[in-house]
Amino acid sequence: MFSLKSKAWQLGLTGGLLLLTYLGSRIGAISSLELDFYLYIVHLLPSHRELAALSSIRIAPQWVVVLVYAALLAAYVHKYTRSRTTAGSFVSISILLFVLLMLEVMLAIFSQLYLPLVLPGIVMLLVSLCYWMNDIYRRVAARNLQDQKTLSLDEIQKLVEQRELKTALFMLKQCPYSDELLEVGYELGMLLESGKHWASALNLYHWLSQFDPGLSDFVTRVEEIRQNREPVQFEIKQDETLNIVGHYELIKKIARGATAIVYEATDMRTGNLVALKVMSSQSGGGVEQERIDQWLHEAEVVSQFEHENIVKIHDAARYGNTAFIAMDYIDGYSLSTRLRKRDYITVGECIRISKSVLSALVVAHNHGVIHGDIKPANIMYDEKLDIYILTDFGAAYTGAKNKQGNNIIIGTPSYMSPEQLEGKKLDGRSDLFSLAVSLYHLLTGHQPFTGDNLFELKQSIINDEPDLDHFTLPVGIMEVIMKALQKKTYMRFADAQQMLSAVEICEAQLLDKVQKKK
Repeated sequence: MFSLKSKAWQLGLTGGLLLLTYLGSRIGAISSLELDFYLYIVHLLPSHRELAALSSIRIAPQWVVVLVYAALLAAYVHKYTRSRTTAGSFVSISILLFVLLMLEVMLAIFSQLYLPLVLPGIVMLLVSLCYWMNDIYRRVAARNLQDQKTLSLDEIQKLVEQRELKTALFMLKQCPYSDELLEVGYELGMLLESGKHWASALNLYHWLSQFDPGLSDFVTRVEEIRQNREPVQFEIKQDETLNIVGHYELIKKIARGATAIVYEATDMRTGNLVALKVMSSQSGGGVEQERIDQWLHEAEVVSQFEHENIVKIHDAARYGNTAFIAMDYIDGYSLSTRLRKRDYITVGECIRISKSVLSALVVAHNHGVIHGDIKPANIMYDEKLDIYILTDFGAAYTGAKNKQGNNIIIGTPSYMSPEQLEGKKLDGRSDLFSLAVSLYHLLTGHQPFTGDNLFELKQSIINDEPDLDHFTLPVGIMEVIMKALQKKTYMRFADAQQMLSAVEICEAQLLDKVQKKK
C-alpha cells in the first residue's frame, strides 16, 4: 500500500502530464504532424484499399482520446516514476513508444480508425529522459565532490537531512567501515523506503549486510521490500528534539536499531552514567500500546536478575507516546565489532564467552524468560571488568508472550532456531541454538546457515547441516557446538546448565592437556 502523500503525488503528476499532452494535441503543428503520419500510412496501402480507407476514415472521439491518454500516463507514473529507475525506464519507454506506433499503424490499416497514440509516448519518453539526465548529473556531481575531498560522515548526514538521498548513498559507499557508518546507513535506508526508492534501499541494505549478515534485521527488511509490501516504519526522533528523557540527560547516541535508539545519558538524580534505550514510536493504536506494555513488562522481569553477566536494568517507564529503559553503561564493545574487524575469537575466548552467556541464561531461564535474540551484537565485552555481558532482552519470551504477533519477526533471522522461525512455542533450548550459531560465526567469520532471502535462509536453518570445513577446534568444543545446533530440540542439551557443564568439562580437559605438555 502507498501512503496518501504518495497517491496525491502520483495523481498530481498524472494530471500534469495529461494536461501537457492534451494541450500539445491541440497545437495545430503537432496534431497535423501526427495526422500526416496517419495519411502516409494509408497511402502505403494498395490503391483499392487506400480509397476505401480514405473514404471511410473515422476519427476517435475526443473523450476517448483523453481517456486513453489518462490510462497510459497513469500506468507510466505508477510503474516507472515512483522508483525513478533511469536508464531502465528510458529503454522500456522507448520500446513502449514503438509499440504505440505499431498499434496506431494497425488501427489505420485494419480499422480505418485515427487514434493518435504517439504523443503520450513521446511525453513519457521525455520525462524518462529528464529523470535519466538528473541521475547522471547527481552521479557526476557526487564523483566531483569525491575527487575534491573525502566526505566525513557528518557531511553525509547533512546530505541525508537535505534529502539528497541518491548522492548520500553514493558517497556513503565510498567511506571506510565504522559503527557510525551503520547508523547513518540505517537512517538513509528508512528515508529511501519512505520515498519509495525500493531499488536504492535494497542496494544499501545488501551493501550494509556484508559487514554482519544478521545486523539490524536487514534480512527481514530486504525480504519485505522484495515482497512489495511496505515494511513496518518507525519514527526516529532527531537528537536535537530529544535532549532530556524523564530524569535522564542525553549525552550522545551510541547505537540505532530498527525499533530503538540507545543513548549515553546521565541520571540527573544520582549523576551516574547509564545507557538509555528509547523505543522508536510506531503508528498503530492498540498494537503500539501492547508493544510498549510488553517492553516494560520484560524490563521489569529482567530488572529482578542479579548476575554479573546480565546487563543491570535500573529504570523503565513510559515517556509520551513511547518508552525508555535505563541500564548499566558498559565501557567496551559488542562482539559484532570483532566480526566487522574480522578479528575472530580464539578457543579460549570461545570458552569464556560460552560460560558467561550460559551462566546468564541459566538465571534467565530459571525465571521463565527466554532471551529470543542471542547474537554477537547482544553480547558485550566490558573492558574495565574483563567480563562478557548479555544485553537486550527486548525480544524476550515469557509465559505472557510465547508467540510472535502482527506477522513481525521478533529477533534476528540469521541466528534464530528452526522453531523460532516457524513461530512455535519456545523454551530455553532455542537460546542454546542461537548461541551456537553466534559462536560458529565468531570463530569462523562465516554463518552456518545462509540464504539470499528470508525464505532461503529459513530453509537453510531448518534443513541444512553446517559446513565443518571452517572449523579447526578441539573435538570437545566442536561437539558441544554441533549438539546445540541440532534441528530437533530434544537432540540438543536439555537446558543451559547442562550445556554449561559440558563447556566446563571441555575447559578442564584442555587445561589438563596443557599441563601434561609442560
